Amino acid sequence: MQIRRVSFAVCGGLAFVLVTAASCGDGEGPRFTGSVATVSGSQLCVGPSTSSSSITCGSLPSDAPTPKVGECVSLFARGSAGEMTWTKASLSLKVPDSDCGTAAN
Repeated sequence: MQIRRVSFAVCGGLAFVLVTAASCGDGEGPRFTGSVATVSGSQLCVGPSTSSSSITCGSLPSDAPTPKVGECVSLFARGSAGEMTWTKASLSLKVPDSDCGTAAN
């Protein structure tokens, strides 16, 4: 009987750890991998990208690194079309130029 209680406690503790350790990510939607087309104020546009054959723009979060025009990036965004904000974490990624060779045309 005592072994059954210990087993239940261990299983319950493990389930708690798994549930609380689960990450829901960085609010990611599609990933936009392509070259930076424009940077203007707090807005950055990428395209064409792996997720869109046209240019896609989003806001830059405060204190985020700002990539240069022509730089290869792989960005996630929060929000919906027309109101997207690139995630700070994805703006910090170093992406090789070869990754932008596969962007949609």
